Amino acid sequence: DLHVGALRALAHGFAQVRLAEAIVAWRHGREADPVARIADRDDGHYDVVVIGAGPAGLAAATQARRQRLSVGLLEARGAGGLLRQADRVENYLGVDACSGTELVARFVAHAERAGVQIRRARADLVALGADGRIRITLEDDRIVHGRAVILATGSRPRHAGIDGEAGLAHRRLFYGVRELIESSPTSGDVLVVGGGDAAVDQAIQLRRRGWCPILVVRGDRLRALPLLRDRVEALGIEVRRHAVLT
Repeated sequence: DLHVGALRALAHGFAQVRLAEAIVAWRHGREADPVARIADRDDGHYDVVVIGAGPAGLAAATQARRQRLSVGLLEARGAGGLLRQADRVENYLGVDACSGTELVARFVAHAERAGVQIRRARADLVALGADGRIRITLEDDRIVHGRAVILATGSRPRHAGIDGEAGLAHRRLFYGVRELIESSPTSGDVLVVGGGDAAVDQAIQLRRRGWCPILVVRGDRLRALPLLRDRVEALGIEVRRHAVLT
């Protein structure tokens, strides 16, 4: 059987390659052992359990289904991960420029055509059982079993590090544009902290939705791509430099 380390997929492009290599080795071993097949695929027992339905997790689950493996794809919030925050995706070869949510919808549709079903659940603990099977304990204490697990949990937004941040989080301080828009019924002034691609992209998205974003950066310039900086200037988005968060 495969173990957790053999299928640890934490990066976008490597998820498919590592999974494919691991599955080849595993399938050779399984062909001679028909008992290894699990009869009931609906009771929480899978060949492969993928934790996280971002781009890497969706790709890994799709490739596993193409290998005729049963797949349990667990996602705590919503498919797509941070890609859902993107205003426009313009650097994905073969795909015309579209919003992050549009691209996520295409990814999900592709995965579903391959037979992947996303299960809304949060994994709290991954452990190797005495029987050699991997046990994933969910938030509601249910148990999901798998012969292999792929960790595609993505990344977490960086915290601001200001006093009282915990009390402000998800009420007046947000870690993504979608969370802000869904939480606030009206537009207004909003500080966007950061000068990289993600921060600038989200400021542009807010501006186009009628908000008045102000980019706050610690340095003397934006670090985002030139084309994003051009859009900031064209949209008249204010940039405050040499800022200190308190």
